[in-house]
Amino acid sequence: MIIPFATIASFIIYFAASKRQVPFPYTLTIISLLISFVWMYFLTRMVINIIRVLAYTIGINLSIVVMIVLPIGNTLPVILDKLRMTALNLGDMALVGCFGSQIVRLSIGFFLTLFKSGIQLYVFVLVVVE
Repeated sequence: MIIPFATIASFIIYFAASKRQVPFPYTLTIISLLISFVWMYFLTRMVINIIRVLAYTIGINLSIVVMIVLPIGNTLPVILDKLRMTALNLGDMALVGCFGSQIVRLSIGFFLTLFKSGIQLYVFVLVVVE
């Protein structure tokens, strides 16, 4: 029921914005954000179900298939982008982008992990002391 509404609303927002006469810009921005959440939810569920069917069909454990399929889908656009940058004679920029993006991802991952474990330790200490 949500998909037809989201599709119609997406077309209305697109055509309203293309004429440069947006009547309610903030309202349309919020509606666009909500529609994007709906689309991401359904696309994510679709990818998860496809991976489950693939794991069941091949007969491999689901966690192994997820560790193989999701990283390939995550890094393939980056690889193609870096190859295109190298073809445009921007090899230095491609190399820095490869290392820089991984360092940022690792930093965010380590920060979130340590932050969560720190909060859990703090809550544990509060509960034990009291």
